[in-house]
Amino acid sequence: MKKSRFALLILAVASILVPVGIAQAKVHIKDGSYYKAAKDAKHPAFGVIGTYHGKVTSASFNMKFKDSKGKLCVPAGLSAYAGYVGVSITAKKNVKPTSSGKYKITVKKSTYTPGLTGTVKGKFKSSNKATISAKLKSGNCVGTYSTSSAIYTAGG
Repeated sequence: MKKSRFALLILAVASILVPVGIAQAKVHIKDGSYYKAAKDAKHPAFGVIGTYHGKVTSASFNMKFKDSKGKLCVPAGLSAYAGYVGVSITAKKNVKPTSSGKYKITVKKSTYTPGLTGTVKGKFKSSNKATISAKLKSGNCVGTYSTSSAIYTAGG
């Protein structure tokens, strides 16, 4: 009887510790790009994050921007193709992901697009896969992009 209680105690402690160990496993981030390609010419949305020395350095998107009424709009200084706007962001300071692989770039002032603000965030699932989510605003136009299946490619 005592052996079975001891075994149950060991199983309970192990079941608590195993998920904690898995959640804190550090992901090795490769230098290059993690991207999600466009579906086709009619739906040219894509997302890319650039990495160097284990840190996120930049992001580029082809995304739709909408105004407060839900109509497509184009931020000042940019152009659109099939309703999609190309946006590039360089992190002011390279962002080191947390131990769980999460990263976040806050855009307060864009080098390429004056007036662009917002956030780019995500998580490295493994050394070959990442999630990317962006919410950017310029004037009255708000653009969002999200993918859970960005894959690694060497050198961008």
